[in-house]
Amino acid sequence: MALNTVPSLQSLTEVKVALAVFNDDIIHFLDEFIKLGDIFTYSDSFRISKSQKERIKEIEMKLFTYLPESPVNRVIFIFRPIVGEVHFWVRDHYHIIKHIEKRHIMNNLCWKREVTIDRTKTSKQLIQNESINKRVRFALAAMYFYEQDILQLWESMTTKERNNISLIDSDLVVRMWTKGLRENAASPWTQWMPEYLSFAHQELITSGRLSSSGRIRIRSFYSVLNKYDKRRFIHSLWPYYAHTHDLLECYYLSDETERDEIFHNPDHFRFQSKQKTARFLY
Repeated sequence: MALNTVPSLQSLTEVKVALAVFNDDIIHFLDEFIKLGDIFTYSDSFRISKSQKERIKEIEMKLFTYLPESPVNRVIFIFRPIVGEVHFWVRDHYHIIKHIEKRHIMNNLCWKREVTIDRTKTSKQLIQNESINKRVRFALAAMYFYEQDILQLWESMTTKERNNISLIDSDLVVRMWTKGLRENAASPWTQWMPEYLSFAHQELITSGRLSSSGRIRIRSFYSVLNKYDKRRFIHSLWPYYAHTHDLLECYYLSDETERDEIFHNPDHFRFQSKQKTARFLY
């Protein structure tokens, strides 16, 4: 049975205050995360750095001049996971968003009320922002499998722009879409996509190029894979080469009868589960 909890008015207010405070300092945190991207791109843990701790302390002291101690402590408690949430969002999209001006990120970053980034809404708003380079928007649309946006952006690009998409991101999903469009592959894409993804995944593993490729959003194409490839993608890519939320989202996309067969790997996932619960260490 699904749990349906309704946050209190106080909790919603505290979340709004924390997000407002974070928005004032988002450039600082984005600068540091993007600058350190090559260091943490394939890490599955997050520790607030010394400079981030100092920044949060400055914000805390500033809040004390406006609010009583009790609500300030609650806002700071919410604020720290917000910093961690942005860390993982930057990590999962690093190869793309490093090409986007930070003001565009700041103006289009969308939040859910449980203080997680609304990745779907954020990606759609960034793709619709015509101030962002078309190649960047195409790579992001490819990552999320937004077919209409992919086709529109492809048609609007020059041959030179199309040929330079790989300079933005060249993971197997972006390569799949560009290859299919160049070869005029027919829609629906589900007719040829699974075979290409299966082959490209195997080639990526055997070539040893995983560490130089952007993170892959398995959830985008999970539903078109057969059971064997679903298991293969999940077990070979998550958590180090896939998006943070892929395991949970793919689990819910799976039929109940096949979940155990696809996800069952007690030693691996028990270990990863422990890592996940301890990843926000300060």
